[in-house]
Amino acid sequence: MTTTRRGGIAGPVSGDGASPRRPVRQPTEPLPADPRLARELLDGLAEAVLTTDEAGRVTLVNAMAAELLPEITAGTELSRCPVPALAGAVAADAECFDAEHRGRRLRGARRRLAGARYAWYVRDVTEEHARTEALLAERSRTAFLAQAGSRLGRSLHRDQTLRATATLAVPYLADAAVVLHRPPAPADQRARWIRYADSDPTPVTGLAGPELTGTATGLAEALAGELTEPSPWLDAELADLATVLPPGFGRPGTALVSPIRSAGRSVGRPAADPPGRAGRLRPA
Repeated sequence: MTTTRRGGIAGPVSGDGASPRRPVRQPTEPLPADPRLARELLDGLAEAVLTTDEAGRVTLVNAMAAELLPEITAGTELSRCPVPALAGAVAADAECFDAEHRGRRLRGARRRLAGARYAWYVRDVTEEHARTEALLAERSRTAFLAQAGSRLGRSLHRDQTLRATATLAVPYLADAAVVLHRPPAPADQRARWIRYADSDPTPVTGLAGPELTGTATGLAEALAGELTEPSPWLDAELADLATVLPPGFGRPGTALVSPIRSAGRSVGRPAADPPGRAGRLRPA
């Protein structure tokens, strides 16, 4: 088997599939013994650096460590420091830790030094963690939209589409979703609802009473085709959902009325929160 080196020609690969490593060249000159230079080099690092002696006490704190971990100073016993994640890692003889501290996400790794001394290298990964979460959220949103488009696009039956609307919203958008609609004429024109929640094995249906359709702002307008944009409910109106929510669900934290339009008019509405809102349809 052969491989190509960057900028070179094909050459042999070792038996385990890895290219042979070149020996590390040892420095021919001793490192500078100037403590001021060493301090400047440490303070210029983007990582926080802490070193401990044989007794586990901090002997060195560089500039970034003083900024990220101001509670730790020279002489601090690291296993009892006021940074729980780091203290716990030291006490458990762990090689790393990952935790939030002072509103920042920190990740640390330990390296053994000569004797029984150690160095801890701590990085601020807040932005990196936020980018990862944003990427995962976007992937989840894309997967949800693909699934929703596929399921809604496959169904031409009105009732199946309404059921799909309710079930798709949970758990991506909310903890419970309720679709309120009027059946097409000549059926009984009283409003009906379809609910789906985590506690429901299948969608549940029922007949909507006047307390639901006549008093809650947004519902009557949506059924009449007068609501064109999503409308959040106020806290005082959330009690109107009690008749359609699962037993034991409790008082909702937030809810959103969103019209479902067909052929230019509103035919119903789901109650569910969109992604990224501060609250979701949850027990208060």
